Amino acid sequence: MGKRRSLPLALVGVTIVLMLGTVGVAYGLWSKTLFVNGTVHTGSVDAMWSFVGCYDIETKEVGSTIGQIVDPANLSFTIVNGYPSYTGGL
Repeated sequence: MGKRRSLPLALVGVTIVLMLGTVGVAYGLWSKTLFVNGTVHTGSVDAMWSFVGCYDIETKEVGSTIGQIVDPANLSFTIVNGYPSYTGGL
């Protein structure tokens, strides 16, 4: 009599899981489209600017940054004579 080799149980289990996954993906691709609608509420923030500071080195003549509070909701920065990667000391 010949010896019969059986597949390990783990290999059979993995094969079944892969086959079920393939069937699930195929069903998902050919089924109806699902639409999800929702609303996001992020809350509110009550903030104020209290200080504008720019700390450039005075002896460098490569750029300058001017900061000013326009109104409680807007802060404006103007960079004069800036260059690529200039941080303005902020």
